[in-house]
Amino acid sequence: METIINQTIDMIVARDYKASAVFQKHGFDLCCMGEWTLKEVCEFKHLDAALIENEVLLLFAENKI
Repeated sequence: METIINQTIDMIVARDYKASAVFQKHGFDLCCMGEWTLKEVCEFKHLDAALIENEVLLLFAENKI
């Protein structure tokens, strides 16, 4: 199973720019937090990293990325 939890936000968005909509929905600051990993941002914002990771992975699957 693929995991993106330890990838930076910039890396994830570079793979599929539509992931930025998922991050913005959850209040991520894409400008300042781009170099942070998904795990780091979720810990900082007290969000469920697995939930957000699944949203992004579903997006990748839908777009066959």
